[in-house]
Amino acid sequence: MTERMHYGTGGSASYAAPPYPPPPFPNQEVMRQGDAIMIPSKPHYGKAPKDSYVKFGNHIALKHTITGRFLGSDNDRYKTGSGQQMVFAHKWSVKDKDWWIVMPALSSFSEPGDKITYGSIIRLKHVKTRANLHSHPGFGSPSTGQQEVTAFGTHDRESDENDEWRLLHYENAAAQDPWRIGETFILQHVVTNHSLHSHDIRLKHHDSHNEITAFAGKDDNDKWRVVLD
Repeated sequence: MTERMHYGTGGSASYAAPPYPPPPFPNQEVMRQGDAIMIPSKPHYGKAPKDSYVKFGNHIALKHTITGRFLGSDNDRYKTGSGQQMVFAHKWSVKDKDWWIVMPALSSFSEPGDKITYGSIIRLKHVKTRANLHSHPGFGSPSTGQQEVTAFGTHDRESDENDEWRLLHYENAAAQDPWRIGETFILQHVVTNHSLHSHDIRLKHHDSHNEITAFAGKDDNDKWRVVLD
């Protein structure tokens, strides 16, 4: 399939989605290079959800519940820690740097369009830069020293276990219901069990952005929801 499709957000904002090669699906060749999975380019997919369910392949924006800011990234890199691509919370409406593609776990054979249930392991690929939402032990965040969160991977092909997050319902961590737009959830980093976290603390060297971290405890600053505009 060579057709490249453009997708809007389903709301007042719209954007042209870059081509997206999917994760390892059945019958797809996968190459390993070191500890990273190398995924050859394949047919493209991705779109905003058409109903209330979030599915693999959907383009979504993540809004931090407490501050109201959106999870974003760009090509800037941290000046501290790992030096990997920066992740931040900014703005109160969706911008082009705030879109993420919902991907299955590296070992999953889920198909594009499959519904996602709470308890599932997912990855999030940044639409604009093609890097994956990522965390790792051993590096502190620039402002508070909590566990660093970055965007990792290049050319759509590189991913590892530190890109994997467990989707948990905020009110009921044991829930296995389908994931719906607007519900409050936690993303728990699979390797370290830290939660994706933000707060009203500015990112060092970027006064307009709030810091994103992975947090060892549980509090209201771990709460996120999916919105489309």
